[in-house]
Amino acid sequence: MTKWEYCAISGIEYVVSGFRTNYPHLHQFTPSGITETQIKGQGGETNVVAATIAQMGNDGWELVGVGRERADLGDVLYFKRSKL
Repeated sequence: MTKWEYCAISGIEYVVSGFRTNYPHLHQFTPSGITETQIKGQGGETNVVAATIAQMGNDGWELVGVGRERADLGDVLYFKRSKL
């Protein structure tokens, strides 16, 4: 049976020109709880989030869902991959 690991990126809002960010965070879900890390770096939050999503794809993460966190905080992108 395949075992999965899960994570999410919060603070994403889709707009006509792509997306914008609102304090984006990466949340990793583990048996011991949730680890939360703010996504930041050089090149502006939007570019850093885009690069993070691209790297996650390279690392085997698959987008499995999108949900609304709160109207003022934006969407949450949910990912999974098989445990390594």
